[in-house]
Amino acid sequence: MDDWKPILDELERRRAIARAMGGAERVERLATQRGKLDARRRLDLLFDAGTFVEIGPLVGGTEAPADALVAGFGRIEGRTALAAAEDFTVLGGSIGAGSMAKRVRVCELALQERVPLVFLLDGAGHRLSEAGGTGGRTPSDLGLLADLSKQVPMVCLVLGASAGHGALTSPLSDFTVMTEGASMFTGGPPLVRAALGEDVTKEELGGPRVCAEVAGTAHNVVADDAEAIELARRYLGFFPQHRGEPAPRRDGPAWRQFLHAQAAGILAAGFLHADTVALTRLYVLMFIEHGTRRPHLGDVTAHPTGPWAVQQARNLAMELGSASASYVS
Repeated sequence: MDDWKPILDELERRRAIARAMGGAERVERLATQRGKLDARRRLDLLFDAGTFVEIGPLVGGTEAPADALVAGFGRIEGRTALAAAEDFTVLGGSIGAGSMAKRVRVCELALQERVPLVFLLDGAGHRLSEAGGTGGRTPSDLGLLADLSKQVPMVCLVLGASAGHGALTSPLSDFTVMTEGASMFTGGPPLVRAALGEDVTKEELGGPRVCAEVAGTAHNVVADDAEAIELARRYLGFFPQHRGEPAPRRDGPAWRQFLHAQAAGILAAGFLHADTVALTRLYVLMFIEHGTRRPHLGDVTAHPTGPWAVQQARNLAMELGSASASYVS
């Protein structure tokens, strides 16, 4: 055993370097100046406590701990999932050959084991210092993300500036969440300046408003990392592990029980129609009190419109008087 001690000591030293990410100073600057969590803390919040197992922590050696991508698997609400988090404290979270290999591997495992996959983005895209090299495994993870579509749930969290290759993860995912300080684009402001001579900010190029309200590349915008991660956990809780599995059962009453309990506060609405001898179709808007099965007939029209239907609802509210306050829909 003594013969192994130097090797085991060296292994632990390298693991400690990987766990330290870009160093205490950079990690602290990320938290204090930018108000963000580091990659490992993000994964700690994503997975159930004590369940995360890292894949490839020694990739990148001591010069680029984990090659700027912390990846692995764990449990979310007791169910297995895979995740990869870009580490901005190491080379700006850029993608090198080693981190590309890990991106590909987590996608392969998600497809093989049929479990959800979460990407947490906060990086600068492909590493320019490795341009012209092998670029890691090919084909890249983007093709595998396309293969995963409709097979397993895929979530993308944009928690900082995400550029180039990394940003392409978002449109290939099922659900994308951005924090208020995040941004996403294929080419950043320096590239736009060099190509077009225009000065734009990250927010103007791909901030939350552009992505969520204009481009549609993000679904939700939240305040911070913790809220984004909690939303991802909640989202995955509604879905099965893969397409061949039934949706998870949730605590609480069944739909029939819920309707029965809420019957006194539910109004159902729908149209009835009748065709006249003159071949004119007339529509009647009908309401039913779910609890008592009491019907209410609205007016008749040949051309139902939104404003007309709203007016019928107002008429019903006046008919019901103070009792209308008890109805939820």
